[in-house]
Amino acid sequence: MSLRTRLLLGSTLLVLVPLAVLGWNVREQMQRRLAGQYTERAATLMTIIREDLAAAGVEIDARLSALADQMERDNNLRLALVGGHDDLRPYVLDFAGRNMTLMGLDMLQLQDESGRILSSGHYRNEYDRREAELAALLAGTPTGVAVVEARQPEGNFLALARAHWSQLGGQRFVVIGGQRLDARRLMRLTRDRDLAVSLVFDGGAISSAPEVVAILAPVLAHRDSLATPPGFEAVRALRHQRFLVRSEPIPLIRDGRRYEAALIVSHPLQPLTVLLRRVNMWLATALLVIAAGSLVLAIWISGRISGPLRKLADRTAQLDLDRLEGDFDTGGRDEVGTLGRMLQELTDRLRGSASRLRAAERRATLGEVARQVNHDIRNGLTPLRNVLRHLSQLAETRPEELASTYRERRGTLESSLDYLEQLAGHYRRLAPTSRPQSCDLAAVLRAVAAAHAAPGRGRGNAEDGGGGITLELPDSVPPVLADPIA
Repeated sequence: MSLRTRLLLGSTLLVLVPLAVLGWNVREQMQRRLAGQYTERAATLMTIIREDLAAAGVEIDARLSALADQMERDNNLRLALVGGHDDLRPYVLDFAGRNMTLMGLDMLQLQDESGRILSSGHYRNEYDRREAELAALLAGTPTGVAVVEARQPEGNFLALARAHWSQLGGQRFVVIGGQRLDARRLMRLTRDRDLAVSLVFDGGAISSAPEVVAILAPVLAHRDSLATPPGFEAVRALRHQRFLVRSEPIPLIRDGRRYEAALIVSHPLQPLTVLLRRVNMWLATALLVIAAGSLVLAIWISGRISGPLRKLADRTAQLDLDRLEGDFDTGGRDEVGTLGRMLQELTDRLRGSASRLRAAERRATLGEVARQVNHDIRNGLTPLRNVLRHLSQLAETRPEELASTYRERRGTLESSLDYLEQLAGHYRRLAPTSRPQSCDLAAVLRAVAAAHAAPGRGRGNAEDGGGGITLELPDSVPPVLADPIA
């Protein structure tokens, strides 16, 4: 993996990882806080509804107490119930119906101590039917108020009911009254339109939100086990449909028995889901934009770093002992510039060392060649010297033998001379081939003069009694065809 790739990956991860962690934490904090706010709103509404139902029970009890006071002052009712006047029985039958609307109630019953219905305002034909358990069950509830399933000719309905006992002519009577508990009543209990209030019981549910009823109706109609409270099934179904749910039990009296219903406050999490989806899209867009920006910035930075390094590497790859020329100075003041200057200094030192090494090799080679030449020439000269010394001795002592001896030793002289000629031919091939070309003679002369000028001496006569070089060149020297090196 190249340095540029590592820089790109490192810088991109360095930007994206902390940003992704930050975005995730922001999303989680937002979800937690919004869910906490929804939960708090649901708990607050449940508290308010509980207080409203308790206040409604107190109000119903106050109305029933007022009705009991009115019963004590109603002579016709006293005569019909205690005095034995059967002719006033229609008056008793219509008593609950007349006072139910006046008291603002939707359910009203008058029962004697045995539980026999004497008058019923919501269902007139219930007289003489015994329902002794209803008053006892209402009195046994913790708050004295409960949800009662009451009958009407057109069908049953639910009412928030209480019972109030009174004395009339030494006999005890109970008045049971209540207000209808339906979707409209639950809607009035709901302060927050985003929240829904539902009453769940065996076989059905009523709610301030129709969509909640649509969810709960099939679940409650097909319950597998009657041992499971309906509120548990309802809460599970709503949570499965992504609702935030808060539930509290409430007593329900039906057919002389008390059951456990559930009062549920629910809040759909769809707005939270939509909000979180938008937050996710925003975070993803921000990550993409920042990733693109960081990638462009990383490419620019890596180019600024790896470009000079790549140039230095290319220039370094071209170096060898025969080619130590190159400009490594990038002109920068950073670490790359320092590296370039160090490479330049190293190259300069290598160039000097290579020059000294080549000079040493040249001197060693020349010495070896000189020794070899000396040896070869001596090999050729020794026979010549011996013959010439012999001839010189004969010329001094026995001149008459000089001619015959010369003829005898002539072959030695010729073979030695041939040897030396061949040797000269061999060494001639070692000399560089002359390559004549058009050259500036004046420039060659100036270079030679400059190369042989002693340090500290001018171009004129030498000082301190030494010799000097004086150039006298015409203004215009035509080019000549020659070897400038030779």
